[in-house]
Amino acid sequence: DEPCTWRAFADAMAAAMGRPSPGRIPGFLVRLVMGRAIYETVTMECVVSNAKAKRILGWQLKYPTFREGLLATFGAAHRP
Repeated sequence: DEPCTWRAFADAMAAAMGRPSPGRIPGFLVRLVMGRAIYETVTMECVVSNAKAKRILGWQLKYPTFREGLLATFGAAHRP
C-alpha cells in the first residue's frame, strides 16, 4: 500500500539486508553499459494500487508496505 521508486526500493532492500545503500550511476552510463531497455526499466514510473483487489476480494495484506515485506523476508533469511 506504499508507492515507491526503484531508488527507495533498493535503499530499503539494502537496509533490510544490513548492507549500505547502493551507489548511484549516471543515466548515460547505464544506457552505455547495460543498454536502453535496462535504463528504461529502472527509470519508468509504474503506479499500481491494491485498492480494487482489497475492495472486491476482501484482501488483507500480510505486509502493508514493501519495507515491512523486505524486513520479514530478509530477517527470516538471517535467523539461525
